[in-house]
Amino acid sequence: MKKEVKALIKNGPFCKVLDKIEEKKCHRAYLKRINTITKQGAYIVHEIEESLNDSGLTFFATCGTLLGLIREGRLLKNDYDMDYGILIEKPDDWKTLSVALSKIGYRKIREFSLNQRVTEETYKGKNGVEIDFFGHFIENGALCFYSYDKLPGVEYPSDDSWTAFRLVNGTYQGTKKIETDIGTVTVPLNAEEYLTYNYNDNWKTPNPDFKANTGKGCTMISGQFGKIKC
Repeated sequence: MKKEVKALIKNGPFCKVLDKIEEKKCHRAYLKRINTITKQGAYIVHEIEESLNDSGLTFFATCGTLLGLIREGRLLKNDYDMDYGILIEKPDDWKTLSVALSKIGYRKIREFSLNQRVTEETYKGKNGVEIDFFGHFIENGALCFYSYDKLPGVEYPSDDSWTAFRLVNGTYQGTKKIETDIGTVTVPLNAEEYLTYNYNDNWKTPNPDFKANTGKGCTMISGQFGKIKC
């Protein structure tokens, strides 16, 4: 009898109702995150920058956050999270990041690793905003970081396995401070070249159809999977 009830819940119309409720709940949370960044983005960036300035870490805006700041002088409209890069020079750098962020109320909610090396961490603030910190590594003279995705048709060895991508962004040239509509922000010294590797040569033109991990500096890693830990 218990099995029949479980099957009814799992496969019956009640399950569809639950899925619809969950979908609406996720959509409301998504819109709330966008609204928070729209209203508090300038303060969040200032808070993060001030915290990391005192940490001794090398950091800079990256991915969609960098794209908006360089192309439009502000955060992208409808952005639901924020992206920063951290230059990982020693194993303790991730711990240093965690300590710095905990002081301003951010807690780590997940991390990605590749070959047992942490490459990305995500932190969530009390306001609900999530910030992805991408570890950047200097490998064979090039600055690179790693990204992950679940792809259709791929047979993953476990639920926590993800397809891994390596993004090469040219040589590391340092960082600089720029003035934007949301205040002073740290970016790569060669920010425009960096964006070219991540978003291709036409990055200055908004492209709503752009898909992540398709920039000219991006290569899918074959035979290896990233691991997520929440």
